[in-house]
Amino acid sequence: MAQNKIISVQLYGGVIGMLMGSPKMSLERSILKANRNGYEVVQIIESSSGNLALNVIRLIILVFTIFLFTLGNGYYIILRKTDGKKVNSDNSNSVLSTGVTKELLISPEEDASLDFLDDKTCSSCGSEVLKDAKFCENCGKPL
Repeated sequence: MAQNKIISVQLYGGVIGMLMGSPKMSLERSILKANRNGYEVVQIIESSSGNLALNVIRLIILVFTIFLFTLGNGYYIILRKTDGKKVNSDNSNSVLSTGVTKELLISPEEDASLDFLDDKTCSSCGSEVLKDAKFCENCGKPL
């Protein structure tokens, strides 16, 4: 039986964010931790926000902290475990040196609703895309 899990990786900006490391390093650490627990990556989605108010608040925080710190966008990592190993059922937060990772375990009922992760490829570039996607995320061509 497959079990899915979604990890949210929060990133930081400003001088403190630069000193803490790169987004790539934060993603690698989160993925490595998940791989040790028997999960494999299905998809990584950028959690970008087009919200103008949120971007203004982030800019104000950056200015008030004298460019030392601000919150940034992050990533959602969708994972799947298919080998039947036991997974801890508690939701845990663990602090990484480059961000905060929040793990959300998905119940079997919710797992059935993640059918959009099934294999579907773009006929133009061959990239894997969401089942209900209208356009390819990689090349932008209509599906």
